[in-house]
Amino acid sequence: MHHLRTENFALALPMAEEVLAVRHRTLGKEHADTLESIQNLGLLRWHMAHGEYVSFHSADAHAGPWDLKELESAASLLEEAKKLRCRVLGKSHKKTLESERALGYAVQR
Repeated sequence: MHHLRTENFALALPMAEEVLAVRHRTLGKEHADTLESIQNLGLLRWHMAHGEYVSFHSADAHAGPWDLKELESAASLLEEAKKLRCRVLGKSHKKTLESERALGYAVQR
């Protein structure tokens, strides 16, 4: 996710989508790596919605405009990651809790 931190969303988005597609096709929908790719794509879209890399810790201070379509897309992906991780890994697994936290930030915007 190097391109995410450099805010090169034009490169990051197609790469993240391709990684998810390949993992889904080769590993299956509920493989841990596929779930990580869903999460990563949701996070990428969350940052794209803000127009820049914004950490969760500073999101409240972000004064810029938000792209509501990207926020909705991010929330949908993060919700999917949370549900699948909960089913596959369990409710108390650290990756499930990570997804739950990310989804919380996505839906409050």
